[in-house]
Amino acid sequence: MNLPIVQFVDVPGYAIGTVAERNATMRWGVELAKTYFATTTPIFNVITRRAYGVAGGIMLGARDPVVQVAWPSGNWGSLPLDGGIEVGHRQELREAEQRGGKEGKAARYKELEEEYLRLMNPVRTANAFGVQEIVDPKDTRKTCCGWVRHVYDVLMAERLALRNCGKIQPVFS
Repeated sequence: MNLPIVQFVDVPGYAIGTVAERNATMRWGVELAKTYFATTTPIFNVITRRAYGVAGGIMLGARDPVVQVAWPSGNWGSLPLDGGIEVGHRQELREAEQRGGKEGKAARYKELEEEYLRLMNPVRTANAFGVQEIVDPKDTRKTCCGWVRHVYDVLMAERLALRNCGKIQPVFS
């Protein structure tokens, strides 16, 4: 096959809760992960908006060769900010509510939210999450085409040689 994959990523994460458990969300997510980890096809990711949790980790960092760029609108992490503050600072928010009531809790939540929003700047976090470049959306096509050209010019000959000697085994299912 050897066709490189260009994918645009907007993954809010896997759903959680009893409905997600009944629908076997994680089971199907694991199937996706197995497929991503098994493939040797080069993948180019463009993070357009969100990439959170296990789902984002699978889509973005499954294995090499993978290249990823992001739009300025991209944001990523282990938990989305909305639920992440509640989960990560539950005790602290509970104490703030005991001291100052609902207003105290809301004020502390707002402080935490502002602090995290400062830290979530895509330019600041890009390197930690393996994003090679922040690209202007209008330049995305040129960037993707350049990568595909590079894959065909440089990697394809190497990949075909590995396939001919049996180191890459195509699987058709």
